[in-house]
Amino acid sequence: MSNRQMPPRRVSYFGVADFTQVLCAAVLLIAFFVMPWLVSATGLRVMQGTEDIPTVAVGSRDLLFLIPIVGVLSLGLTMIGVVTPRFKRLAAFLVVLCAVAGMVYYVNFLITDTSTGRGALNFMAGGFWITFICLIGLISQVILPRPRFPRREK
Repeated sequence: MSNRQMPPRRVSYFGVADFTQVLCAAVLLIAFFVMPWLVSATGLRVMQGTEDIPTVAVGSRDLLFLIPIVGVLSLGLTMIGVVTPRFKRLAAFLVVLCAVAGMVYYVNFLITDTSTGRGALNFMAGGFWITFICLIGLISQVILPRPRFPRREK
């Protein structure tokens, strides 16, 4: 064996937690813009009010604007955490706050639907449910392990 030193091992800045954040945020945006949200209308069409939707579900669009904002912010914060590893934990925490803000739509929807007895939950399609699962994923990603990076000496 030679006495040569091995070059320092390169640490990956894109880990499992980052992959989870990107996957959940991207699927959330796809579900909102492409998949049926309410009956056959996408989330964007419901938010714009351009689709004929059942009158029982009209109140569901009040806070719907939060969903795409959460998706875009989550993707952006994840990329900040990847590019600047020292902000990785802060970015993950901010993604959780964004996802909790997105859950406000679901809590509002559930409270409105149950208090009025409208039964709008029966009309919700795949995009609604997949987005809900993605928000749960964005909240739970905070428990995934993240590597610690040494501070740079000045």
